[in-house]
Amino acid sequence: MNVFETGTIRETAQKFPGLVTEYTLRAWVKEGRCPGFYRGNKFIVNQTALLDILEKETGNFDGD
Repeated sequence: MNVFETGTIRETAQKFPGLVTEYTLRAWVKEGRCPGFYRGNKFIVNQTALLDILEKETGNFDGD
């Protein structure tokens, strides 16, 4: 069983200040680039998968 962290777009942007903004996350959701799912009208970001994507794009990032 895979365990991953999730959060709303706003929570994710606050968790990773300086790394990704709320605006960027919203744009990525619209483009289909942000990992996650809709729960009602809110998009829930798969933060674990997002960090993997950012790590591949930017090189070494430890997420802490």
